[in-house]
Amino acid sequence: GTLIELGAELRGANRLEEAEATYRRALAADPDNAGAQIGLGLVARARGDHAAALAAFASAARAAPRHAGAQMQLGTELRVLGRLDEAEAAFRRALALEPANPPALAGLGHCARARGNAGGAAEWFRRAVAAAPANPRLRFELGTELRLLGRLEEAEATYRRALAADP
Repeated sequence: GTLIELGAELRGANRLEEAEATYRRALAADPDNAGAQIGLGLVARARGDHAAALAAFASAARAAPRHAGAQMQLGTELRVLGRLDEAEAAFRRALALEPANPPALAGLGHCARARGNAGGAAEWFRRAVAAAPANPRLRFELGTELRLLGRLEEAEATYRRALAADP
């Protein structure tokens, strides 16, 4: 618990070396600590080391297969690497555990976007907005898909709601 929280604070302050050391201490105490493995993955991602991030998130997902956050982070890394089938499977595992997980819903939206499926992407982003209505980034993503679909008035209204939430 507390080592993971400390690691997150250090990571948030961009003190990546200290955050990594803190997560490694947590793993030394409990090698199956999914929170520490996720933390190491987030540190690696912040450094741009996607191979290390993928390995850490995969370890977290193996250690805690019922941890929606581990599945979601694994899906995100797989998506960034262009491994869309695997990413979608990980996002769907996250949603099976937490049906209204906004990052997993958005992840499926990003996968649909990468496949050129604006209609599918819009539907996933619409579900993500419904799950996290205060998140302006999700509204922006939805607005983008609506714009690509030629639904300009709906896109404009969606963008305006995002701006109202975060000018």
